Amino acid sequence: MVVSCTSNVKDQELLGTWNYIANDASYGYQAGKVIFYEEGGFTKARVEIQGNRIDAVYLKIEGNNVSFSVRVEHEQSSIKLEFKDNKLIGTLHGSEGTIGISMVKEETLIGTWNYTTEDAPFGFQTGKVIFYEEEGTTKAKIKIYGFTIDTEHLEIDGAKVSCTAVVEHEQISIKLEMKDNQLIGWVQFSDGGMAIEMVKKGAKGNVETGIAEQTSDRTEIKTVALEGIGRTNLVDEVSKSDVVNDKVHTFYYGWYANPENDGRYSNWNHPVIKHWIDTTWDHAGSYPGGDDIGANFYPQMGSYSSTHPEIIDTHMKQIRDAGIGVVAISWWGKGHLTDQSVPALLDAAHKYGLKLAFHIEPIYKTVAEFRGHLEYISANYGQHPALYKVNGKPMYYLYNSFKLKYEEWQSMLHPDSVSTVRKTPLDGIFIGLWTTMFDGEFV
Repeated sequence: MVVSCTSNVKDQELLGTWNYIANDASYGYQAGKVIFYEEGGFTKARVEIQGNRIDAVYLKIEGNNVSFSVRVEHEQSSIKLEFKDNKLIGTLHGSEGTIGISMVKEETLIGTWNYTTEDAPFGFQTGKVIFYEEEGTTKAKIKIYGFTIDTEHLEIDGAKVSCTAVVEHEQISIKLEMKDNQLIGWVQFSDGGMAIEMVKKGAKGNVETGIAEQTSDRTEIKTVALEGIGRTNLVDEVSKSDVVNDKVHTFYYGWYANPENDGRYSNWNHPVIKHWIDTTWDHAGSYPGGDDIGANFYPQMGSYSSTHPEIIDTHMKQIRDAGIGVVAISWWGKGHLTDQSVPALLDAAHKYGLKLAFHIEPIYKTVAEFRGHLEYISANYGQHPALYKVNGKPMYYLYNSFKLKYEEWQSMLHPDSVSTVRKTPLDGIFIGLWTTMFDGEFV
């Protein structure tokens, strides 16, 4: 490997612990450490691998070039490296040939890294990850809004860093790689994942540990309880009457299909989704549907079709008998299976004295797309007597509403906005998904 020289490596840049990766090395030797240190006025090096410490010999430092030899498993190997962009990159030559090797200085990780991830829910798009030393071990903490979250299972393998953390009662997995003085990678969680980038802030001598919080920029989130609305009042009200109550809503997923009615299975047959951290069931295969749907419980009506009129009628009657007044249907857009059954659902709901609200799934990425969905719903279903309305306005549930930024929601929902839906046929009551402790500020 040939690397152009840009500057001479300085002693203070070389001294320290370097994590190396040599992917083509023999099993167990692909990763380890090289420590450069001073002793008796001379720079020396040793290799740490498989729990063994091996002194290097014939160490030479000439400009950007570093070379030495080391004896591993009774075999002498020579290593030639070149310093560039805070990395040591080069080759390892042994009896079986030459392989590539790269090293990243471990202490370059220590410090505070500011991260950004635009696709995160509101309140989580920016924050800090702090890497620090404690009792000889590298640890990491995440800081968001003044909250400090410990990470677990921190692993540093050359330029690669991974860990897990519990955020909002859910375990997430973070995998990063050092590239051009940045940490770039991926955050995985139960509902998907997103890209993340980190840039280091501050000097090594002024490192936060996240252990002692001197000040906090935590923002207090205040909520207001509406007088007269509570669980006790609601239960008492329902128990006094056999009629449905429009203060009780149930979520209804009409995305099931079967071969008898639809020519295929949908959502009864499915693969086992890979867990974002636990790989135990990664190769469990798929469930075919029919009698085997991959669930602990089996529906009394079998693998039914959500578009079958008798199924819809039975479900609406069951909902009515439970005293529930409003059915919030999962809706995935025009032409989708969940849209095909809407006319029958509205008619059946009306038959049993129920109301129907749309639970709009995350099928929009722009304001224009969202408005298009409202226009379709308004034009096709807006006049049906079973559509649930409050003060003449339809009510919508919005799943993953953080897909649009608050400025974009404001452009539609603020009455003074140029593109507002207020006092237009698209006006409504919109309830977003409350996902994090910060969404109170979003509201």
